[in-house]
Amino acid sequence: MTDAASGLAEVKQQFADIKLKYYSLSPRDRGALVILSVFLGCVLFFYLVWSPVNQGAEDAYDRYQNKVKLMAWMKANESVAKRAANMSGASAGSRGGKSILSLVNATSGQNGVSLKRFEPKGEDGLRIWLENVSFDAMLKWLGILSNTYGIVIANITVESQKESGKINATIILSG
Repeated sequence: MTDAASGLAEVKQQFADIKLKYYSLSPRDRGALVILSVFLGCVLFFYLVWSPVNQGAEDAYDRYQNKVKLMAWMKANESVAKRAANMSGASAGSRGGKSILSLVNATSGQNGVSLKRFEPKGEDGLRIWLENVSFDAMLKWLGILSNTYGIVIANITVESQKESGKINATIILSG
């Protein structure tokens, strides 16, 4: 005999043993066992099928409601976004065709910020490292870059130094 055939024979024997035990019970015990089995089946159905399906439907409805709210907010703020897009385009135009690198080099010296190192970041970005620079001077310089030339500060990491008011910074700018 193969393993599958012997396994099937074993299952049939166990089923026959269970059936024999069931019929050896009194009619009252058999009825209680049937009621208990139906109850257990209902509980298992509820916890294994109904509850997860119901929870999934509630979660999907909540996600739908959040997306509806987001869409309403986006429509309400569409004009603000268009104005901001127009303003950033105008700011970029105010650079006079200069690259971010040339503007950073020109304005850093004028504002007392010395660049330790810089490298291009993507198509229109620049990563800058500053070392032992005045925090106030850096803020003023970044304000000029942002407000005058429309350069966006994408990321900044600042570390304080032992000397009061001096910092090390890594800045990612994009235009």
